[in-house]
Amino acid sequence: MQQELGVPVVSAKDVEQAVAEADIVCTVTAAAEPILRGAWGASRHALESCRLRLGRPSEVDNDLVVHSRFIADSREGVLQQGGEFLRAKAAGLVGDDHIVAEIGQVLAGEIEGRRSPEEITVYKSLGHVVQDLASGWALYSEAKINP
Repeated sequence: MQQELGVPVVSAKDVEQAVAEADIVCTVTAAAEPILRGAWGASRHALESCRLRLGRPSEVDNDLVVHSRFIADSREGVLQQGGEFLRAKAAGLVGDDHIVAEIGQVLAGEIEGRRSPEEITVYKSLGHVVQDLASGWALYSEAKINP
């Protein structure tokens, strides 16, 4: 992958080590329990794409949801099926207004995405592949310009 993409690629022994130095984390697992933890404080962008499954949210813990600038592919979709968001909402930790934007609004420049290098941005995708690709390409392009 390193040769094909022209970017450094490394392996890690576990998830925490893998995200420790990462600028962008993309999870596409079938995890039934969170695999990314806000307490690690490492990831600055987390793109994840799991739906609510049998009432069991997955991949991202409440701490990461609460401490993130939360952007959705579809606000309506996340309010209905965004497992991690809905779990944090049910715990009384966030409200609907915690979703600050849809990704199209960010890409169009209508709403600011990440506002500082320290800010954690979570992009919740429920399966709009065109938006996933556009978002990933925008982040990748920005990382190449401003490493």
